[in-house]
Amino acid sequence: HMAAPRIRKATIADLDAIERNINAVCREGIYLVPSQFTIPERWRKILAAGGELDNDLIVVAEVDGRVVGHGRMFTTDGTSAHVADLGMALIAEFRDQGIGSRMIAYMLDWAGQKGLRKVTLGVFASNARAIHVYEKFGFTVEGVLRQQHRIGEEYVDEILMARFL
Repeated sequence: HMAAPRIRKATIADLDAIERNINAVCREGIYLVPSQFTIPERWRKILAAGGELDNDLIVVAEVDGRVVGHGRMFTTDGTSAHVADLGMALIAEFRDQGIGSRMIAYMLDWAGQKGLRKVTLGVFASNARAIHVYEKFGFTVEGVLRQQHRIGEEYVDEILMARFL
């Protein structure tokens, strides 16, 4: 029986696991864009700060001490400083167990406490599972980038979703 997943702020000690997990999801070829992901400097700074820096957040989902997914919320400066963009990934064998929902709930709660007003995200139109989960949390479609991604021989739309806090 699987232990209850724990959602927590990520630290620099989680860097390798996060990178490994993202690349595992990238290799599936259907959910994330890059074929090879390297943790950017911005992520390193947030991880070094304990998972939270200004209005940026990185969390991990841990099951039995193993990091099985991550979520992140990044803001920008200027006129959109009240908006956080959400991204997340969960390795295949831990999907459909409510872990993604727990991560989203944690991140939305954090964003609300930070006084942010809006959370945005992009998701492939082909990712019905994720779209369903986001809708459950009150995200609605704001736009569609038609044939924004090429996956194998197919062109796939990217759906832009958002919810207000």
